[in-house]
Amino acid sequence: MKKSPDNTYGLRTKAVHAGELPDPNTGASAPNLVMSTTYLADPEANFSVEGLPADAPFFYTRWGNPTVRQLEEKLCALEGAEAAVAFGSGMAAISALFFALLRSGDHLVISDVTYAATAELTNDLLPGLGIRITKVDMSDLDAVAAAITPDTRLVYAETPCNPILRLTDRYPRCGCVGACSRRTVGGRFDLCHAGGHASASPGGRFCAAFADQISGWAWRCGGWGAARARRAD
Repeated sequence: MKKSPDNTYGLRTKAVHAGELPDPNTGASAPNLVMSTTYLADPEANFSVEGLPADAPFFYTRWGNPTVRQLEEKLCALEGAEAAVAFGSGMAAISALFFALLRSGDHLVISDVTYAATAELTNDLLPGLGIRITKVDMSDLDAVAAAITPDTRLVYAETPCNPILRLTDRYPRCGCVGACSRRTVGGRFDLCHAGGHASASPGGRFCAAFADQISGWAWRCGGWGAARARRAD
């Protein structure tokens, strides 16, 4: 994850330049494709991601790669987010968000209409892990408020939801982590500006319209740390 670049630039300028600098050795303006999986490391380096600082040198590609890092910084700028992580698929990003936040005994409030794989995850796998699920029409904020309990850890809205394109216009204030996902092409980024603490979305729709790649992105938005701190462990 990396902090967002300067957000004073326009959207099109961010899309072209954010996260990219000329190669310091060759002056090449296009990003290099770094194929290495490992990097030079201090002999005393700990082979664990636990406690790894955000500005640590590249060590192992599963934890960070220069090419992927440029993509993450560009996504931060486009989204107006504090940090971003790129994944191999949209469901990988959504699953990482769920499993990073939810534990047995927690409660998840989620859109009653979602992408099929998200529905399967919340119908079967998460309840089997002791996580209680409530599905509501996220366009009805009164229904969302009524669904929130003291055990609610995450409110997750999909907007526009797949496949009926129903919108959640304003993010509910719930005293817990709020996250959103956009499953369709159209409009601009700025999901963080809807008021959530995090967002996760598929990348294939936006980069290639599912023609030749699949990817996923997750962002940390403003207020994430404070929202996570409300968890009573």
